[in-house]
Amino acid sequence: MLSDRMEDSDGLSLLLVTANVGTLFEMADVLMEIWMAEFGECVAQRQPKFIALHCQEIGGKIVDEETMVQTNAFCEKMHSQSVFSNYDRGRTFIDAEFESTGKFTALGSFYFVHKSVRHAHIWDFKRREFTEFRDYEAVALPVSSDDRCTAQRMRFPPDLHPLATGNRKGFIITRWMIDDRIFDLINIHMFHDANNFVAMESSPSSYTEARKAALQHVMDTLDRGDVTEPFFLFGDFNFRLDSHEVVKKLTENGIRQEVIGNGTGEDSSPARRKIRYVDSQDLNKLLLTVGKKTFDYYEAQDAFRTDNGKWLRTFDNELSVFPQLHEKEITFPPSYPYEEDVDRGTSLMKTRCPAWCDRVLMNSSAWNLIDRRKKEEYSLIGPSVCMGDHKPVFLYVSLTSTVNKRNIVSVTNEGDSRTSKSKVSVVRSDVRGINRWSACDRCSVL
Repeated sequence: MLSDRMEDSDGLSLLLVTANVGTLFEMADVLMEIWMAEFGECVAQRQPKFIALHCQEIGGKIVDEETMVQTNAFCEKMHSQSVFSNYDRGRTFIDAEFESTGKFTALGSFYFVHKSVRHAHIWDFKRREFTEFRDYEAVALPVSSDDRCTAQRMRFPPDLHPLATGNRKGFIITRWMIDDRIFDLINIHMFHDANNFVAMESSPSSYTEARKAALQHVMDTLDRGDVTEPFFLFGDFNFRLDSHEVVKKLTENGIRQEVIGNGTGEDSSPARRKIRYVDSQDLNKLLLTVGKKTFDYYEAQDAFRTDNGKWLRTFDNELSVFPQLHEKEITFPPSYPYEEDVDRGTSLMKTRCPAWCDRVLMNSSAWNLIDRRKKEEYSLIGPSVCMGDHKPVFLYVSLTSTVNKRNIVSVTNEGDSRTSKSKVSVVRSDVRGINRWSACDRCSVL
């Protein structure tokens, strides 16, 4: 079976995973083992040559010194899994600057390289060269040394979404050369829908417009003029369905009723108001209730999950304004929001309209590198168990060669003084546009 699963020497199999793990850190005592087992099983079944796991909300939704200890435990548990015994190199980047409200992104990126891979290099944005690595290293953001920069961390400018006060949204960029394939990987977390009333007011909503601006900001950052390296952009985009149109569809035979409480409890103020839709033929039949953080459709479990919620794809439009980005066909249920209850892992939470928030996207250069002769998968991890409010999403593909080896010149350089004094191989690429990014003028140095 191993020979059937492993790609031949001319192929590079990738497993790209995105996971919003905020709930995991809030329920670590009951969810950690389940989550790790499901992720490990996904790896074991495919045995890719390169794994990239992009986490958002790492440490939880409120991060402090205690939750950073949990983050360390998460990393240790990850690497202790037997499934990773065949992965002998890698890098982890964790944003640990939780006390800096202007910089913290709560992002964590994990990368694993299989022992069958001949050469693995990571791009140093400061030195502007690829450096080969032969070990595993975890790096916490920020570090005091400004000697190198092997990842770029960026927060979204506050003017992209003025209402998102205290947000931690941003992205981390890394660049890789695995054997002779060069590609960029971007871990991203974009603005969410904070209020269902605002989300359903118009089409598109103000939240959708903010995400559009944020994604355009990322695209502008990645732009290298007339040369574009292959990149995979995956994370929690917070893409939502067009709530205005979804509500119209769900309540086309309904009557709208405003409910504002005047007593005690949840409905005691206008801020707690609800909008209810009742059946026009049976006023005792409640169709939908919407509140600031309530989206309760009476047939939700069937309507949103049967046939993987295929009918909802009509309202999944946020990516359509970026034709330069590509995505494999979605054939799985919405990735959010699920009950945070180990006994209700397949039940949708009644807080938001379900949506495919978690995605794996790529540019045309990356899209054209996929070897269509090899197995491809785009799906959820842990579809039948509780993984938190988000189900992780994965893409499994294989890549063909990306660069002409004549464009790579080998040189030698001193190894990282923190790991080894021996000389290691460094390669520089003559591919045009590869040095387009400045060293660290817009990022934190790793």
